[in-house]
Amino acid sequence: MNQKMPKGIYIRTDKIKKILTDTHKEKIMSKETRKKISDANKGRKLTDEHRKNISVSHKRNQQKGKKHRNYGKRDKNTPNWKGNNACSTSIHHWVAIYKPKTDICEICHQRTDKNRITKLELSNIKNHKYTHNFDDYQ
Repeated sequence: MNQKMPKGIYIRTDKIKKILTDTHKEKIMSKETRKKISDANKGRKLTDEHRKNISVSHKRNQQKGKKHRNYGKRDKNTPNWKGNNACSTSIHHWVAIYKPKTDICEICHQRTDKNRITKLELSNIKNHKYTHNFDDYQ
């Protein structure tokens, strides 16, 4: 019963086209169905007009060379950068990201264990004034 509708006999008005598209919108196809459609379309020859239409539709969706508004804005380049006026928590977070942690404490020489139960944190060693200087932390 795999019959196709004959072309040219049925006139599809805009109203009918809208009804047909609305019924199939947001339907999620199974992987099996998508595979069948993919296999059916493989090796299919497209006309030059169809290729041109696909090209135009893909060009319309490009970002046209614009980069994201926050591209390249890290650290001092961000509009919210406060420098040394930032709170101690945010400076601790910044140091934790950019200064690599060691597995041995510099003061008591204690090691972290494999399960990371003994956890080492970086601490400020120069008169507790938080700055963006890595030498102030151990």
